Amino acid sequence: QRMRRLVGVQSSKSHQPPPQQPLQHQPLQHQPPQHQPPQHQPPQHQQPTRLQPTVPVVFTTWTPTFLSPSHRPVLDSDEVEVMLRNAIGLVPLPKDSDLTPRSKGVLYLTNMRVIWVNEATGGSYNSAYALRHEYVSSVTLKTVGRDKLVSIKLTSAAGGGEPLLIFHEGHRSAFLEKWAQILREQPWIQKAKAEPTRAQFSTAGAGVSGIMRTIDQTTKQTDETMNQAFTDLKALMENAKQMVLLAEKFRAIQAKLSTEESNQLSDYMVSMGISSPVTRETAGSLFHSELAKQLADFLARPVERAGGVLAMTDAYCLFNRARGTELISPEDLKQACLLFEPLHLPYVLRKFESGVLVIQSAQHSDSETSKRITEFIKRAEKGTAWDWARHANISLALAQQQLLTAEESGWLCRDDSWEGLVFYPNFFIEAK
Repeated sequence: QRMRRLVGVQSSKSHQPPPQQPLQHQPLQHQPPQHQPPQHQPPQHQQPTRLQPTVPVVFTTWTPTFLSPSHRPVLDSDEVEVMLRNAIGLVPLPKDSDLTPRSKGVLYLTNMRVIWVNEATGGSYNSAYALRHEYVSSVTLKTVGRDKLVSIKLTSAAGGGEPLLIFHEGHRSAFLEKWAQILREQPWIQKAKAEPTRAQFSTAGAGVSGIMRTIDQTTKQTDETMNQAFTDLKALMENAKQMVLLAEKFRAIQAKLSTEESNQLSDYMVSMGISSPVTRETAGSLFHSELAKQLADFLARPVERAGGVLAMTDAYCLFNRARGTELISPEDLKQACLLFEPLHLPYVLRKFESGVLVIQSAQHSDSETSKRITEFIKRAEKGTAWDWARHANISLALAQQQLLTAEESGWLCRDDSWEGLVFYPNFFIEAK
C-alpha cells in the first residue's frame, strides 16, 4: 500500500506539467491588449527621471520661508528669536538665482536659522529666505573697501561656498558673537536627541488600571515639563517644543467644547504667552516697528472677538500678560500702535472725542457697529452701556463710546434720568 501511495504521488507529480501547457498558450492571444497601457506609461516615467537628478546636484542655500500677516518670519515650534538687524545686504551664491545680489533687508537670527527678509521700495516686504545653522561651518568678519562684510562658510553638505552679508549700518560684532555662540551650542543636535520615541506595547498598559497608570504618568511628565520650563529662560527655550505640544493639545480640546467654555479656554491660551517676544536687546533700533508687527499678529483673535474694536487698556493687559517677564510700558505700546498705518498693518489707533483710545481693525465700520447695537436694543426694547458691554464682551468705556457714536449717527435716542443713561431705538429714522 505504501508503494502504491508513493507511485500515486509520483504519478500525480508527473502529470502536473501537462496542465501548464495550455496556460502557456492561453495568454498569447490576449497579451497584445494587455501590453497597450504600458505603451502610454513611458511619458509618465520620463518626468520624474528628469527632476530627480536636479535635487542632489543643485542645493539652494537660502530656502524660501513664510511670513506672517505683519511681514514677520513664521518661526517653527522649537525656534526662538535671538537678534535682528536692519539694512543688511545679501550677496548670494550663483546657484541661488531667486535672490537679487546686494539688495537690502532685515536679518533675523534664531536658535535654528538665520532669516533674511527682502525689503522692497516703499518699506514693504515681498520675500523671505532662510539658512539653517546646521549648514554653516563658520562665520568670519571681512572688510572690502567701505563694505563691512560677514562671510558665511558653508559645509560640504550644503555644497560649499561662501555667501556674504553686508552690514550697511554696522553693529555686526554683537550679531556675529551671538551667531558664533549658537554654532558652538548646536541646538539642532539637542533637538534631534529630544525627539520622542514611540513606546512599545506592553500588557501593563492594558485594561482600566493600565489606562489610569498611563494617565497618571502623562500628568507627571506634563507637570515636570512645565516646572522645568519655567525655572529660567534658558530652560524655557530648550523646552519650547514640549510647551507648544501642550498648547496644541489644549487647542484640540477647545474644538470639542461649547462656545462659553471655548471662550474661557481661549482666555487661558492667550495668557500662556508669546514664545519669542520682541525686546530692545534683540531688535535694537527696530524695537517699535517689530513690536508693532508682533502686536498686530497677536491681536488678530482678541480684536475679532471684540467685534473689530479693542480698548487700548485691554490690549495693554493682554499683550503684557502674554509677554511674561518682558513687559513694555504704555508709551511703548502707543508708539507701536502709531506705526500700524506706516507699516501697512491691518489696524489703526483711534481716539474718540471722549478721549478713549482704541485699536480698530482697518475694515471696521462704525455704521455696521451701530446697526448691530440697534438690533440688540430692539430685541431688548432698551439698553445701557453695561448691557451692551456684557453682550459684546468689551470694556464698559468702549461700550459707552459705541452707544454715543450710534446716537450721533441717529440710530438711537436716550433717556437720561435719575436711573441712569438708557438708550432706545430711534423710530423716527424708520419712519423716514
